[in-house]
Amino acid sequence: MWKYPTSVDDICRLFADFCCGRLSGLPWYDQPLNPETDVIRQQLATVNLGGYLTINSQPAVNGVPSDDKVFGWGPKNGYVYQKAYLEFFVSAEELERLLDTISGDPMITYHAVNRQGDFRTNALSDRPNAVTWGVFPGKEIQQPTIVEAISFMAWKVSTLPLLLFSTAKRRRLSAGRARGPGELKVFFFSSPRRSARRKDEAFELWAQWAKIYNRGSPSAELIESIADSWFLVNVVHNDFQKPQAIFDIFETLVLPTRDANGDIVDAASCRAASR
Repeated sequence: MWKYPTSVDDICRLFADFCCGRLSGLPWYDQPLNPETDVIRQQLATVNLGGYLTINSQPAVNGVPSDDKVFGWGPKNGYVYQKAYLEFFVSAEELERLLDTISGDPMITYHAVNRQGDFRTNALSDRPNAVTWGVFPGKEIQQPTIVEAISFMAWKVSTLPLLLFSTAKRRRLSAGRARGPGELKVFFFSSPRRSARRKDEAFELWAQWAKIYNRGSPSAELIESIADSWFLVNVVHNDFQKPQAIFDIFETLVLPTRDANGDIVDAASCRAASR
């Protein structure tokens, strides 16, 4: 399914193809992207082709009814909100370019860490940042999704069976946007223990992917080098009233989206492939 990638560009195209629906899965995904991702599918493909390999995301949402078929969750007659969020792998060199770009924007917060535990952030405190919340009649504001440094930095060695179980469980939780009263979207950052498994898993799955190929082969060495040297990054744009703002960050960082033949891929072609 993933053929024999021998360059970073090959890996980027695999991630972009998954975003566009041309690839059925990746080591981090055991099912297709959530329906809410349709509104940012092309932007994700562009970001991935530019070397920012996304493994989690959510679009900004501003006061959508809680019974909405795509974004809704929780009790009836409420309204739900989301800040735009991206989680991705990126090389150390591209990370520096990204941080230079966002350094002057007070609406953006990020956390970045590599496999060795080198950590960077611009968050001014360790307090959680709510990125999904809901307002419902007669209830306190509910915040099922948070991002926090403690959870992001948690590091816990897990075995592969636990990692695979965590993957399936996480997908059921995050993909199962509420369809009935009381159901909540759950994101891995909402629990330090879940986050520890999730972060280990994010890097470990590179190693498991490399084992598909012969040891010492170009594909195995490429994938292992990414696991050993790239950073896992999350970025939150805190202005949920500007849904495109998080992708504007990458306009000066990412070249036009191109397919394997070098042709520019437009939004229509990505949407068509996802149907």
